[in-house]
Amino acid sequence: MSKHEDHRPETSVSPDVRKPADTARPTTAAGKNENKIVGSKDHWRLETLPSERRRCADCGKFNDVMFGAVLQGDGVPFAMFQWFKGEHGGRRDIFINMVLLLKDDNGQELQKSAVGLRLWEDNDGAVATTVEDNPLPNGRGMTQTEALASPRLPLIFDIDDFIVDNDPRIKSFLLHKD
Repeated sequence: MSKHEDHRPETSVSPDVRKPADTARPTTAAGKNENKIVGSKDHWRLETLPSERRRCADCGKFNDVMFGAVLQGDGVPFAMFQWFKGEHGGRRDIFINMVLLLKDDNGQELQKSAVGLRLWEDNDGAVATTVEDNPLPNGRGMTQTEALASPRLPLIFDIDDFIVDNDPRIKSFLLHKD
């Protein structure tokens, strides 16, 4: 398990609200792709997809954009993500755009299914995370306030931990090992 602390970068406007990654979660489901995840975190799989080079909207430099999915125990994806590498003012960070592929309690697609997460190396050399607004233009992106109030926040942080622990490109970049 990666070390995530309740730290935040100097530029952050709101503290990170974290729940421990080993918090209990649903381990069975009535059907695929519903509000509950099939299998425990020990049975999740990370599937990475080819990266692309894109121009940073902030600085104009070209950076890698990585894509992937987190699959539950039965192989069905329940989260898709893309993450953007950045280095601004001497600080490396990653923005993860995570989309939950879940349904609400009524079996409908989640109206707000995307969350933005900013990762960076904290003063102790660990990867830290804060919640940010998700800029998806289709209205599915949560604001920071919506994400922090979401009942799915513990799951979001568990998925974040899983991605960090299983995609070696993240730690390699953030911890300057690339």
